[in-house]
Amino acid sequence: MKKWKCTVCGYVMSSEEQPQSCPACGAGADSIIEIVEQEEPAKSDTASSATEEAQAKPDTEAGKESERQWKCTVCNYIHKGDEPPDICPVCGADKSFFIEVGGEEPAKTSQAKVKEAPAQKTAAAAQSDEKRKSFGLIGTLIMKLNLHPISVHTPNGVIPVAVVFLLLGLLLQYVPLELASFFNLIFVLLTMPVVIFTGFVAWQKKYRGAKTALFKTKLVCSAVVMILVSLMVFWRFIDPQIGISGGTGSWIYVGLGCVVLAAAGIAGHLGGKLVFGK
Repeated sequence: MKKWKCTVCGYVMSSEEQPQSCPACGAGADSIIEIVEQEEPAKSDTASSATEEAQAKPDTEAGKESERQWKCTVCNYIHKGDEPPDICPVCGADKSFFIEVGGEEPAKTSQAKVKEAPAQKTAAAAQSDEKRKSFGLIGTLIMKLNLHPISVHTPNGVIPVAVVFLLLGLLLQYVPLELASFFNLIFVLLTMPVVIFTGFVAWQKKYRGAKTALFKTKLVCSAVVMILVSLMVFWRFIDPQIGISGGTGSWIYVGLGCVVLAAAGIAGHLGGKLVFGK
């Protein structure tokens, strides 16, 4: 079975014929290349007998270790080596989430890994699989239509505009810019519940609800954006001059906007890391 790699997202697939598109990112056939395994260099005559013996026993470690590949079942990262990494460099999942791929008997390898894993991890994996099946039709549509990437780009594009308008309005004492910033913040506040819900569903269904540092950080950033934007909108309702008065309160108000921008940027960076790898 030939192996093919998408040069856009790094996804590895197996097929006799070249795939017409990448199932992960949708890239066309022109972005998919065949992975050609390099043959071992010829050895000296004195080692020929050892080479023949190794070839006669393909199941020995000498014949298989260099070809072993491990796939993270959370983010699909592929690791090459004798053993899976302790921590996935992309999503932070531990080694219990890795399965061996590309071998002649991947099913046996997976079963062996399950037997070696602690009972608690096995139970956690089973529980995460149940979560992936939840949310019914809504969850299926969210994943099929990629609604989380679509929804998250909306506030991520509006937040920088809102902060820049707010800062310029304060510095120039220009009310229309500050008012435009306020309306943009209201729009962000209205879209955040959709972003958080679709992100939670994607986390459970696609990433098995893995509680790694990466996903915890994304959850914290989402909460920070939601809470601070709510605070800014209600503060502006109570004091319509807070963004333009020029006092200490105005600069605190602008500072909250900068924190919102930073949190959204960090969440976006981590999301890109999941999609494109490290």
